[in-house]
Amino acid sequence: MTRYKFDMAQEPVLAQLGVHRPETKFFSAKLASGGGRSMAFAAVKRKEEQLGITVP
Repeated sequence: MTRYKFDMAQEPVLAQLGVHRPETKFFSAKLASGGGRSMAFAAVKRKEEQLGITVP
């Protein structure tokens, strides 16, 4: 494992391409981990079952 930490200022190619830091208002810390995503998907599945929605 490396100690590399992404820093936009140190990535001149990305800056030239016009890539910018993502909006943080859409970031959910709960969904940043695998466990959080699993819990969220399980909650969606339970809700679909309650509503009788079938997903192919």
